[in-house]
Amino acid sequence: MSERVHILDYVSAEAVSTYISTADIGVSPLLPTPAHHQAAPTKVREYVHAKLPCVVSDMRVQSKFVKDLGIGRVYEAGNAQALADAFQYCIDHKDELVAKYTDAVIFENSWEYFEEVMKEHWEALLPPEIEAPEPTTSEPARRIIFCNEHLNDEPGRPGLFANPEQLEAIEEELTRRGWEIDHELPKLPRMAGSLSQGRFIESPDGRLFQEFFEREYPSVAAVVYTGDLQIVERWPNIHSSGLLTGAGVTTQRIVDNRTLRNVTALVARYPDHWVNDLGEEGLAKLERQSRRSRSLTVKAHQSILARDPLTALSFGDNTDYLPALVTNIVEAPVNHEGPTVVGFIGDVRRGAAETEIVESIALDGAMGDDFDVVELNADSTFNEMCACDIVIDALSEDFPTEVGLRAMGAGAAVIVGQAAEYPAQGAEEFAPMGEMHGPWINTSAADLRDTLMDLLTDESARETARRAAAQYVEENNSVQAVTDKLISALKLDLR
Repeated sequence: MSERVHILDYVSAEAVSTYISTADIGVSPLLPTPAHHQAAPTKVREYVHAKLPCVVSDMRVQSKFVKDLGIGRVYEAGNAQALADAFQYCIDHKDELVAKYTDAVIFENSWEYFEEVMKEHWEALLPPEIEAPEPTTSEPARRIIFCNEHLNDEPGRPGLFANPEQLEAIEEELTRRGWEIDHELPKLPRMAGSLSQGRFIESPDGRLFQEFFEREYPSVAAVVYTGDLQIVERWPNIHSSGLLTGAGVTTQRIVDNRTLRNVTALVARYPDHWVNDLGEEGLAKLERQSRRSRSLTVKAHQSILARDPLTALSFGDNTDYLPALVTNIVEAPVNHEGPTVVGFIGDVRRGAAETEIVESIALDGAMGDDFDVVELNADSTFNEMCACDIVIDALSEDFPTEVGLRAMGAGAAVIVGQAAEYPAQGAEEFAPMGEMHGPWINTSAADLRDTLMDLLTDESARETARRAAAQYVEENNSVQAVTDKLISALKLDLR
């Protein structure tokens, strides 16, 4: 049962109904207590706004609400069979129940409706000589903080982005859309006590912290960071992220570390992956390190934003994937005169069988076959990539590396690896995040030469693949597309 229960991260109040709208049924299983008989749970109103059939226990107020509107089923509290029967009824009659959610029903169960009702009651209680105060409104939070660790990142240990220019491009796009960008997280020095202590907020340091937080954070919409998140020195990450998310500030720990991947799933899914060359002892050691690192990351941080798709797949719940940014994209692939140019990416790790065949193909090109061969790497220029018709990326995985995506943006048909047709046990651990698909060409190390020859001899298929590659990168990896994805991951599109 635990595999079918998914705990979501904190969701701001205004976004709850949107989040739960993909569910089939909303449930309020209150057990009998005097308080529960009088309870009118907010979540039931949120189910109404999500247009979900409701299953509620027979507590007096909530059961009357559901019966009066005819939006679900009431069951006997504590009776598992009755609960199951209520679920089945709602599944069988879903269209009929959802049809009860008219615009009037939704409005009459909104804060906008009750605002006027409550205002009338409160104003009726005011003495005649006191006028009701005018309502106040606050400006929506528009500030995004990218903690400035990326300024000190080294190429081998990237934080927010391996290339700071990529982050600058996204920041410029966010600014164009009206967001304010900052790089300094407002912090306090070490304090006597923390939020884990019940009476901390009543202490002098607690009151100081409260004043600080109310002064510094109302304008903050989101915080993106790579290392520790400490709004007070030496407070645990989880205290800071929990406090911020509770105040409606989205926090995302961004990771670009491939050592966090699920090694067992890699081996099961990708028979050509280089990790298969490590041997049993090496694989076991790598998996232990990876599992421990993932566990520590999950315990310390509420939400994770992965720059690598397999890292996102390895974490699963509460993890988003931010695609690589490609800043240079051709409108149409360049038509080349002379031999077809095949590039192979040199600074990727390859398995032994893959290395042998790639070196053999490179030698064939150098010896004057019907194609020329060039080597590409992370430092290759846009023009060098535009000169390639076909690019052989790493075959360890079934999607392109960041350099491979740059080659696609330059209009090259990119060859990548493929997953096993019948993955071994353990590959299902990647299942929760789904599959990645694109116009790249999937093949195995054993079939690489045949795949390459097909592209070399079929000009129509090659040019179709080149056009599709550039279009895919424009739609998924351009600064506009990646910024859209970042905004969605930070839940800023729901504000």
